[in-house]
Amino acid sequence: MPACRSAALDVELTCFDADNDVAKQLRVIQSWIADGYDAVICSPIEPTTLQPVIDQCMDNGIPFLNVDSECQRKTVFIGVNQYEYGYTAGKLAADWLNTNCSAPQTVACALLTKPQSLAVIDRANGIIEGLRENCAFAQIVATKPYSDQASAREMTEQMMREHPEIRCIVGVSDMSILGAYDALEAMNLLNEEMCLVGIDASAPVLKKIQDGTVIRGSVSQDTKGFAEVTIQAAIAAIQGNPLPESSIKIEAVTMENVAAYLQAEAASHSTTSQLTASITEAYSPVHRIRMDRGDVL
Repeated sequence: MPACRSAALDVELTCFDADNDVAKQLRVIQSWIADGYDAVICSPIEPTTLQPVIDQCMDNGIPFLNVDSECQRKTVFIGVNQYEYGYTAGKLAADWLNTNCSAPQTVACALLTKPQSLAVIDRANGIIEGLRENCAFAQIVATKPYSDQASAREMTEQMMREHPEIRCIVGVSDMSILGAYDALEAMNLLNEEMCLVGIDASAPVLKKIQDGTVIRGSVSQDTKGFAEVTIQAAIAAIQGNPLPESSIKIEAVTMENVAAYLQAEAASHSTTSQLTASITEAYSPVHRIRMDRGDVL
């Protein structure tokens, strides 16, 4: 598990990826409790299943910072509205279709998703509604699960063989859309009629948007602000101080505003790296904080 330490502040952040494995997530949090960590930051894969170990964490006086999928009991919840996050992506795709398609009877659309995570299920539902409510002729004809970029490529190839009429693919993450792009490139289907939209506004996707490829947009959350609020909340909880308010900004990124996102700090959209950076800027000493992401989208 990678760790970042600030010697000046006596701060250590250890990060762990449960890779969509609920049992693994349970085990690692139990080990953190036994190790006496000062706080836990966690994106639960299945909040209900995780609740007993969350109770154990908090009963041992360890603050539990809950991100992404909200749990019943926690010290504080920090995160975006996942449905809104997905809806923004769906609307982005719908807006592109409305502008670039000459009102055909239907435009076949597809969805790449990860059904294991409650947060991602909410995000996928938002994508579906964003498309449906904002483009009268958009119709989702295929939905496929993926685990990584390679499997997203494989699923896209399968979808395109089954439904060659597909002209729009929206993914619950940029990783999925990069895999879809790889598939379309291999199948010689990168053309001006195709629309790919992702979520996360990762640097590779931002570059493809700027280059005018078939990746038409992505959706950004303010990961730097997210990271800062999370670390501030962890420090406050450890010290028994009032917790900061969290308001995470969501924004669609297209050709019109992508340049701003590619400048310096804005190009880095990793919540983990932003959390690590924020620790070194913390103004109060804490001891050890552990962060567990349920999955990498």
